[in-house]
Amino acid sequence: MKSETIIVGGGMAGMSCALHLQEQGKDFKLITDALGGRVMYSAKEDVNYGAYYVMANYHNAKKVVERDKWINPLDACFHNDEHSCFSTLSWHTLICLPQFIRFLLAMREFKKHYELYKKRCLVISQKEALAEDHYLDRLFRLPAAEFIKEKKYEQVASD
Repeated sequence: MKSETIIVGGGMAGMSCALHLQEQGKDFKLITDALGGRVMYSAKEDVNYGAYYVMANYHNAKKVVERDKWINPLDACFHNDEHSCFSTLSWHTLICLPQFIRFLLAMREFKKHYELYKKRCLVISQKEALAEDHYLDRLFRLPAAEFIKEKKYEQVASD
């Protein structure tokens, strides 16, 4: 029972990897105790264990999950502590608008690099793919607190 590839874990990443290998006609073994990983619901606990949403750039994962419902961001409520919160459209968020705009621009830049990184990871190791992209390699090594300070996202990150 030799296999060219062994996938450990049947969560979103493991299932997506298995699907991609299957589409390529490659031999693999998937080892998992729970197909779906954290993408499961416990009726006993009345809780979802993870992966509440699948984003548009989850190309392989979209092949194994189905869309249930859309989450309206305007219905979101952000809690500062046990006693105070603010909605998506509030004075609090309007004051932070410049930080949000800078953050969205940074995410757009990140997405561009990340899409290419994911494609490279299909044919080379993650380490090699990361080394080929100086932007992502720097982000990978930069502590989150330094990134937040550098980009001036302190209030948004705190919220």
